[in-house]
Amino acid sequence: MISSSGKSPEMVHLLQHIPPEVPVVLLTNKRTSTLSAHLQVKSLLFAELPTELSEQTIYGLNAPTISTTLCLALADAVSIALSEVYVSDINERKRIFGERHPGGSIGEEYRSSSQLNSFLNTPNFSTTSLTGDAMQSYTANGLTPESDSDGNETRPYPRVEFDFGIDDSIDLEMKESIAQNAFVLHINNFGDELELLRQISVYDFIVVNETHAISASRVRECIRHVHLEGYSDGERYEEVLWRVKESLVRVQ
Repeated sequence: MISSSGKSPEMVHLLQHIPPEVPVVLLTNKRTSTLSAHLQVKSLLFAELPTELSEQTIYGLNAPTISTTLCLALADAVSIALSEVYVSDINERKRIFGERHPGGSIGEEYRSSSQLNSFLNTPNFSTTSLTGDAMQSYTANGLTPESDSDGNETRPYPRVEFDFGIDDSIDLEMKESIAQNAFVLHINNFGDELELLRQISVYDFIVVNETHAISASRVRECIRHVHLEGYSDGERYEEVLWRVKESLVRVQ
């Protein structure tokens, strides 16, 4: 339910016709109101509107303009956040959105890109899976594949599956830092992009399989560089994982 005042009579009456087992989320500009106190309202999205910015203060009348725009912005942000939690894979979200938005230029864009996105979402992909923009950005920054004497690439462009870390020696400094830190996460493998962002927001170190580790600051560096290099949505997280796993150091 959306009600700026939280006491709209039609909203209060509507609650009588909603089954009790159905939880109600209220989006409002008032923290305390008739609706927010109702037992069936389980969650409150508070779009705070200071008195000095209210319609009454600015226009001299309570025309719902600023309050409705504020509620719309908050509802939009919550919707996007929930979609990322419910469907973590960006290509799957694109597919679902394309199915529900078949018309206009937006629908045409998603129809034409669906086949490419499906290809980019395969477990492994080689240099040929990079789009032109990402490839140009990669080479423009001097990031070219390393080759052996026969011209074979020893470090190809992004792929997902490979051994953890490069240097097999134990990093004693990292091991000591982890031992003295209270914010250490132990995992078996990396999850989706949203989960990784949550992890580096809470923890200082991530330990994988109890043998290899990486600092949250190093993960953020990997994410930052990949975003700056212009990878497409379908490629970005695969490249982040590639660089994160390449940066793992042995601690056991």
